[in-house]
Amino acid sequence: MFYRKKKKPTVLVKVLLKSYRVLDLNMTLFIIRNLLEKRRLCFSFVRLPLKTRLITLNRSPHVHKKSKVQFHLKTHTCFFEIRFSNKYFNVTDFLKLVQQNISRSVSLKLSVKER
Repeated sequence: MFYRKKKKPTVLVKVLLKSYRVLDLNMTLFIIRNLLEKRRLCFSFVRLPLKTRLITLNRSPHVHKKSKVQFHLKTHTCFFEIRFSNKYFNVTDFLKLVQQNISRSVSLKLSVKER
């Protein structure tokens, strides 16, 4: 008879970071990568393409209709995948550390799956 080894329960966390400021996003990435490397966790990250939104407004609404101003809104995004199989460091500890160190201009979206 063959016995199967029980696999360690792993948790896959997907993190999506968005920001209008590149420097804040880079600092957040640097902090998160250092946290994960210290804990020796398996992770991978990808920078997603830059999204630009063009907004056009009239300078003066009355006489000069052809005079317009354009604004660019650039959204920088980054995607993380982290696997937690360590029983001493779990997802809630990671979330506490990230929330303490994240910048206010960076938005964070998480999804957690257990395997």
